Amino acid sequence: MQKVFLSGSRKIKTLPQEVKERVDNIIWKGFQVVVGDANGADKAFQAYLEKKHYKNVVVFCMNSDCRNNLGNWDVKPIHSNVKKKDFKFYSTKDEEMAKEADFGLMVWDFESNGTFNNIYNLASQNKCSVVFVEKECKFHTIKDVYGAKDLLNKCSSDIKKNIVEKIGINKLVNANISGLQISLI
Repeated sequence: MQKVFLSGSRKIKTLPQEVKERVDNIIWKGFQVVVGDANGADKAFQAYLEKKHYKNVVVFCMNSDCRNNLGNWDVKPIHSNVKKKDFKFYSTKDEEMAKEADFGLMVWDFESNGTFNNIYNLASQNKCSVVFVEKECKFHTIKDVYGAKDLLNKCSSDIKKNIVEKIGINKLVNANISGLQISLI
């Protein structure tokens, strides 16, 4: 059974119609959905799936502490000994979702570190993401780390710098995305 990782920016509170149509297709095909528990796009995806009475959903949470599980779906806890609930803490959960998923559907505001990290994590495993960029009202298909780099390079230099610092330049450099580092200077 195909698994799709649904993710997006916390600033995005409602799903665009174009994204809902993609989710409807996921439901029609019976794919298993893996989704996080954050407010914003994760919660919006959950609300839409609940409205559609879709049951084939697993919510990933840190240490069994689910912030949102609107459909009372199965939960997959990801354990961490890290006490500080920061980007690194929650990205542990996101990395596990990327490992389990076959592909992703993302809604991005061209700013969210976490969403770009999810796109990158899938791309680094040669898993495809379909990314709806809210500010463009346009889908981008990201198939590999070079596609992720190209998408990131569409951001402003300040946003790009922030994302690279947050997710770690070494992660990107080790993936042979040397052009990214040059474009940040």
